[in-house]
Amino acid sequence: MKISRNTPEQLIVGENPVWVAILLVVMALIFLGIGLAITLSGEWFGLAFVAASLLPFSFLFIFVRRVQLIFEASKNTLTIQRKTLRAATKVAHALQDVQGAELETSQGDNSTLYRVTLVLTGQSAGRHPITNAYSNVGNHQGVANAINAWLDSYRAQI
Repeated sequence: MKISRNTPEQLIVGENPVWVAILLVVMALIFLGIGLAITLSGEWFGLAFVAASLLPFSFLFIFVRRVQLIFEASKNTLTIQRKTLRAATKVAHALQDVQGAELETSQGDNSTLYRVTLVLTGQSAGRHPITNAYSNVGNHQGVANAINAWLDSYRAQI
């Protein structure tokens, strides 16, 4: 997670898993290249590699999710945009319904994993994780602190 813009008027926070997408495409192309080379040399076993190249491509649809939170003071809204290769969704909440952001942790085998969760009241009351998965990549604590600081600053202005 990273902060794209932090002004008194607008805070934009997001996660854009470009490196995951690049890694999956490169992996699929390697399997496809190996499979085609083996198949073109006369071995039918190469078709197994060609078929295996479909797996990383299918993972693109599962694991590559872009999430963006846009806090806008002038519109008094929080807009949550989620995009995958299949669909895009956009949900808007009133800023007065956003209580703040909390950092959730989960213990992995060798490390602690994190995710930022929004606490909302009103019609969508409850805890809403920004990302589905926990990770140790990015500045989760900094993002949670920035969201809370921006909300405090916004509330002081109204």
